[in-house]
Amino acid sequence: MKPIAVQVGSVTVGGDAPISIQTMWKRPLSKVDEALIAEVNRLQALGCDILRFAVPDLETADRLGELAGRVSIPLVADIHFDYRLALRCLDHPIAKIRINPGNIGARWKVEEVVQKAKDKGVPIRIGVKPRFSAPKIPGASGSRRSSIGCCRGRNRDPGKPILPHHHRFHEILRY
Repeated sequence: MKPIAVQVGSVTVGGDAPISIQTMWKRPLSKVDEALIAEVNRLQALGCDILRFAVPDLETADRLGELAGRVSIPLVADIHFDYRLALRCLDHPIAKIRINPGNIGARWKVEEVVQKAKDKGVPIRIGVKPRFSAPKIPGASGSRRSSIGCCRGRNRDPGKPILPHHHRFHEILRY
C-alpha cells in the first residue's frame, strides 16, 4: 500500500514527496513585526519547510494568523487544553493544526475542531505519546485508539484516512 500524501500549505508530506523539515518556534509570539517576519523568512531560506508554534492563548492565535498571512512558509498551530484556540486558528490561513485529543477535553470539543478543520481543508496531526497512558476523552473508551477514533469518526470520506506517521503514536488526520 502506497503512503498517502498530505498537503500542509504548499508542502506535500508523505506519499512520494521528499522528507520535509519542520522546526518549533521556541519564543513567545508577542508581536508580528518586520524583525519576526525576517527571522521566519531566514529559517525558510535555511531549508525549513514547515514552522510550528505553541498557541497558549487567543491573542497568540490571532498573532499566528496575522503572521501566516505575511509569510509563505506553512505555519502549524500546536494546541493544548483549549479547543477554542484551535477554532480561532482555523479562522486564519493556518496550514495545519496539532492536537492531543486527550488534553482537549470532552469529545464534542474535539469533534468541533475536527469538523471545522475538515470544512477548511486543514490537516490535523494527532499527537499521543505511546509510553504513557494517553489521557482519555470523556465519553470515549481506551487510550490512543479512542483519541484517534474520536477524530476518525468525523471523517466521512474514506479516501482521506488517518495516516500513521513514522512513529506509531503520531497520527495525521487528512481531510
